[in-house]
Order: sequence, then C-alpha cells, then structure tokens
Amino acid sequence: MVRIIAGIFKSRKLFSPHSRAVRPTADRVKEALFQIIASSLEGASVLDLYAGSGNLGLEALSRGAERCWFIEHAPACCAVIRKNIECLGVGARTRVMRIECTRAVKLLSARGERFGLVLADPPYHKSKEGKSEFKKILRTLERYDTFAPHAMVVIEHFKNDQLPHDLTRLNLKMQRRYGDTALSFFDVSGEGGILAKV
Repeated sequence: MVRIIAGIFKSRKLFSPHSRAVRPTADRVKEALFQIIASSLEGASVLDLYAGSGNLGLEALSRGAERCWFIEHAPACCAVIRKNIECLGVGARTRVMRIECTRAVKLLSARGERFGLVLADPPYHKSKEGKSEFKKILRTLERYDTFAPHAMVVIEHFKNDQLPHDLTRLNLKMQRRYGDTALSFFDVSGEGGILAKV
C-alpha cells in the first residue's frame, strides 16, 4: 500500500499502477528523504521525474510544496497519477506530462520552467542497449537548465550505480543507502564537495 506519510494529507492512501515495472519508494526511504529536505519544501516548485504513481511529488505537496509537475512515460501510470491528484484535490497545483523524462527536461528548459526541487526515481535496470537511465537523466539535468536559485536534485537509484565522471554543475552533497537503494542529493550552487557518504 502506498500512502502519504506526513503533512496535510497524512495517512491518505494512493492508488498504484498494476505493473511490476513500477517500484514504489519504500516508506522508510521516503521518510528519510523528506526528513533531509524538509527545510527546502515550503513553497517549492517540484519536478517529479519517473513519477510512477506520483508518490514523491504528492508527498512534497502534502508537506508544503507549492506546485508539482509529474513526468511519466507510461499511459497507465499517468492515469493513476491523475486519479491520485483528483482524490487529493490538488489539480490546480499540478501538471502531468506523458513524455519520456529526458525529453521533458529539454522541453521544460526551453519553455523557461524552473524548479527548486527535482525528484527522480529512474528504473534500476539498464536498457536493451546497456545504458543506465540513472546516468542518462543526470547528464540531461546537467546540460539543460531547469533550476531555480539554490535548487536541489534528489535521485533514488541502485546502491552500486556509479555517478558519471563528467558532471560539473550538479554537485553531490550527500549519499545515503537503505538496503539495495541509494539516495543521492545534489545542489547546483557550484560549491561542490561531498558532505556525507553512508
């Protein structure tokens, strides 16, 4: 069962896609993530990439974010996101785009959309061509500007995934591990440096 953990929608249940390809963020990982970024949520504009059921973006809205764009390529997932948005009554604060995530980032950059918080939960598995979606989305975010001042990027990924070596704008600030899952926190301030690695 997927649910909102805290905030104005605390304990509200969310619908989930009936697909093995969708891997909802575990409650303990989600709770840890939102405890770390709590001070950045109030009034934030959020971009939820690989949104699945909308779990992370809706949690952000529950905890004080102002608006959220949900990006998801699968039609069934987009239908579930819209259903969850309707049930929570947050339609005026959200947008859902059915599009591949790297294409969405390029499009939103060209439109001048800017976000203070980017959440991404790409597939753990590699493509048929052996490409990592984790590295692909990081390089896309690095190249195309979708960031408000003092923005933060949080990516959930497999614990053994290695960061691309050619990142210059995205600076790893913290990395936490929970079983097979890792959370990597980046800023785009240019300060760089790893604050913690667990």
